[in-house]
Amino acid sequence: MKSNIMKPVFCFIAASLMLVSQLVVAGGMTGNKDGNLTALGKAPNWFLLVDNTTHQVTFESAEGVVSYTYPVYGPTLIRKNHTTIYKVPNKDHQLNVQMTEKACLDVETGKSYETSVIVVLDGMSYWGCGNYEHQSHM
Repeated sequence: MKSNIMKPVFCFIAASLMLVSQLVVAGGMTGNKDGNLTALGKAPNWFLLVDNTTHQVTFESAEGVVSYTYPVYGPTLIRKNHTTIYKVPNKDHQLNVQMTEKACLDVETGKSYETSVIVVLDGMSYWGCGNYEHQSHM
């Protein structure tokens, strides 16, 4: 009789562990705090650097260069669709960077990237592609 009582508890624990392991695996490289992200886009041309060691987001376009420090606690991670969002409010500008783990192709050069990137600066959207610098921990 005792084994029948323990069976549902064991199944519940096993199912919970499987769910937790799936959530951890789903994280992938999104929000990788060990590597910096570089991204670029065209029409208009722009370049982005997210430096996770200094907590700096630098965005360069025809309008100029803006560089902001983001909070030490980092970006918002949306595990469901493997997206990282940096929101960098400033008294002069509003900069949001959304990075999604979705293959991206630069149609001009044919180069493929691991991350699709959307930058919104003061309401203007810039679409492009990016890659993380993957650093070894050895």
